[in-house]
Amino acid sequence: GVLASRGAAAALADAVLYDTRTRSFLSADPQRELGGALAARRRGPGADAAPRVFFAGEEHPNAAHHALQLELVKAVDALDAAPTLVGLEMCYREHQPALDDFVLGADRSRATLARRTPWDKTWGFDLALYAPIFEHARAAGIRLCGLNVPYPLVREVSKVGVGGLEPDARALLPNMDRDNREHYRRFGDAMDEAMGAAQPRGEQFSRYYE
Repeated sequence: GVLASRGAAAALADAVLYDTRTRSFLSADPQRELGGALAARRRGPGADAAPRVFFAGEEHPNAAHHALQLELVKAVDALDAAPTLVGLEMCYREHQPALDDFVLGADRSRATLARRTPWDKTWGFDLALYAPIFEHARAAGIRLCGLNVPYPLVREVSKVGVGGLEPDARALLPNMDRDNREHYRRFGDAMDEAMGAAQPRGEQFSRYYE
């Protein structure tokens, strides 16, 4: 869905969700919407064994988006007794000790987290935008998990592809399924819509996908 806001100051009180699959508007109430979505999923075959993952996109400087993300985290955590993890694209996997210390350690200050990540170079967008999510995770004991790889490695993959990396650099990458043709097609369609003629093509696009 896409969050549309008529003013960041009003955040959720002045926001609506648009479901791009059903082409209908939803309330900005993740708890209510998640319950229905999970009920439908559980009726499907093999649903109990399937991992439960919720994706929350954002325009990075949009305060309303981050407010809704916080409500999503709270809603997922309230669904049942299963542990909740919050995955962060803005942090590297190498930052995990700093994230764990922020949630569970002795020095749980934002200043220390910003220094140890280091936030300004790794991400650059104002940490205050993410602070309510991080502080809720700290108060609720919800683990924050770095998902990304260092940006220099991303640049190298864009030049030589995963197959061209040195073994020590390749070891920094997670396991990736690059053989899902439907996902590859959908990614290409999305990038076509977003970038138009500027989108890379051919082998360059394959490296971009990786």
